[in-house]
Amino acid sequence: MKLVALQGGGAADEVLRSAQDAEDFEQDLVDEYALAMAAAGLTDGHVRTTRAAVIEFARSLTCPLWEATANDADRFLAEQRRKGLSVTTRAGKAGSLAQFYEFLITRYQGQIRRMTGVTVDQPIDEFNRQKGKSLGKVRVPPSDAEVEELFTGWRASIPDARKYLPAARDYFAASLWRRLGLRINESVMLDIRDWCRRSMVWISSSTGG
Repeated sequence: MKLVALQGGGAADEVLRSAQDAEDFEQDLVDEYALAMAAAGLTDGHVRTTRAAVIEFARSLTCPLWEATANDADRFLAEQRRKGLSVTTRAGKAGSLAQFYEFLITRYQGQIRRMTGVTVDQPIDEFNRQKGKSLGKVRVPPSDAEVEELFTGWRASIPDARKYLPAARDYFAASLWRRLGLRINESVMLDIRDWCRRSMVWISSSTGG
């Protein structure tokens, strides 16, 4: 790592004198990013997950975070794939890293350059960041026969359900979504009369009446 002292009598805290100084500065940058995410109203869970991804990336490097290159990110993301992580998980980590480096570049580029002589680059680029259709496989809807098989089996299982009314309710709601395209907010507006009418139709069809 190339370290340079400030020219013109800069502040002492803007000179990295040792490896420990560099490690402490790196930790400060990660903590500042976590603070910025919290200030933006992001959830504690999101902050923890993002911070963990940045730290994991840092541990994979042989240099400080501000010296990381696209090749470092390539190796990290390739290793994530070898570990068997899903496409969406890998893409989430890549996105977290990209946002972290945008933060460094926007807020701390000048300070990092003064303290280390390094210009921070964005290691996540259009070539190693998965996006769009590559985030998952194409979802093929089930066939009519498969849908019919699902609902036939579901309907037959209701009389044996441990809690009959909740089971019948769930089947009734799903049947409405299937046949009428009813939305969830419309479903919750149904009253008992709608339920009774639909139940009578269901009983009649299931008994052959």
